[in-house]
Amino acid sequence: MVYGTKIVVYLATNNESRFKRLYPNPSHKYSMRFYEFSTKPLTPEQSRINGLKQRKDSAATALAAERTRQKRAKARERVQKAQQALAKTNIPSV
Repeated sequence: MVYGTKIVVYLATNNESRFKRLYPNPSHKYSMRFYEFSTKPLTPEQSRINGLKQRKDSAATALAAERTRQKRAKARERVQKAQQALAKTNIPSV
C-alpha cells in the first residue's frame, strides 16, 4: 500500500520553448519556476486491484519461464539422444 505523498519537482530552464513562451524576458522575476505534483494514497479497493494485477503479471512471467525451461530440457534430451545414436553407429570419419 502506498501512503503519504510523492513529490516531483520540475524546474523550467531558459532553454525550454514553453518557458520562453511564458516568460520571454529571462530576467523576469519568474525566470525559474517549480511545479509540484503529488499523488493521493490509494483506497483499499485500488490497492487490492493493483496487487491482483501485479500477481497476474508475475504469474504470467513465471509461466513463460517454465515453458521455456521445459522446451530447453526437451531439446537438450533430443540432442543427447542424437549424439548417443551417432556414437553407436560408429560412422568412420573421412
